Amino acid sequence: TEYAATRDINERFLLATPQRLMASSIAAAVGHWLSQSTVDTQEMMYEPADEPDLDQIDDKPLVRMLAAKCRELANVHELERTDTKFEELHAFLTEFHIMHSNEKLIIFSSFKSTLNYLHRRLAERDIQTELLHGSITERKQVVIDRFQGSRDALILLSSEVGSEGVDIQFCSLLVNYDLPWNPMRVEQRIGRIDRLGQSA
Repeated sequence: TEYAATRDINERFLLATPQRLMASSIAAAVGHWLSQSTVDTQEMMYEPADEPDLDQIDDKPLVRMLAAKCRELANVHELERTDTKFEELHAFLTEFHIMHSNEKLIIFSSFKSTLNYLHRRLAERDIQTELLHGSITERKQVVIDRFQGSRDALILLSSEVGSEGVDIQFCSLLVNYDLPWNPMRVEQRIGRIDRLGQSA
């Protein structure tokens, strides 16, 4: 509160992104904050295009405080072990692929740390995925083409990078692991697979 007041920043606005990250995945959020030794707040958290106004806020003291609290209070292994949201996703994916063995799907999240977390956790269960977000060095169409041609990777984990300017209608299902505040972004996500000629 004091930090926000001295810099004329609304404290609720300052807390918006950390709260959204926690709603996306508490285990990923804690893992992200625990990794913050020298804080580069925006690099690993979310796509800059997702919330451009937040780039103007210096929230490094907040992230440092969150990192300290996580070191003091959180057990990331226990959070992962009891991550019911991930378990529900895994159960759903297992059921979906029993019924539709070769169908591809896309999972969207606004947060790179959530996507990296899902990529790792699914790999631990022998589920191969392709990862697409702003820190991936390959062009997005290269990643999408590889995903489309792969027999093994049936899941694309994507940030908002994959919600514009690409055609992914070969996917038959879209999962929003978290929802953006702007409903037009949800429509953009849906528009990647809900296209003329899509039969699923």
